[in-house]
Amino acid sequence: MLNKKTNRQSGFTLVELMITIVIMGIALSIGVPPLVDAYRKTQVTAATTEFLSALGYARSESLNSGVAVIVCASADKSSCGGTSFKTGWIAFMDDDGDDTLDSGERILRKRGSLGNTTVTTSPATTSLTFGVGGATTQAVDFTFCRAGSSGNYAGKIKLSATGRALRITGASC
Repeated sequence: MLNKKTNRQSGFTLVELMITIVIMGIALSIGVPPLVDAYRKTQVTAATTEFLSALGYARSESLNSGVAVIVCASADKSSCGGTSFKTGWIAFMDDDGDDTLDSGERILRKRGSLGNTTVTTSPATTSLTFGVGGATTQAVDFTFCRAGSSGNYAGKIKLSATGRALRITGASC
């Protein structure tokens, strides 16, 4: 009886490998855009929620402490002066009532840049003051927007002159 040795190699052929790569490419091209849009929508929701929380906390602190609290746009997270809330914001206790952050005044909340998420205010403002009673100097609408492949994602906060901040559903950019 003759002993036949077969010389078989295991593995994938080049054709099988190319077909697998093409199928993976098609699957990724279908799956990645919805994931990117979901990420962008989450960024807008997170920024809106964080700002809403900062407004609520600032109002609460002004009521509890009997000191005015200011929320202002800030590019460096340590002073007011940002051109928009998109650059970031700080909330601080204005102990001496001069509408500026001085040494010794406590920063309550701070947030850096929102990246590609824009923030518009109506009327245009970069600073809010919550007085001793929790009321603000003016009613303001804040709109947070981020462009996506399937449209824009938006979050909206309506701040009344009484200081109450509410999230508005169905916002658009």
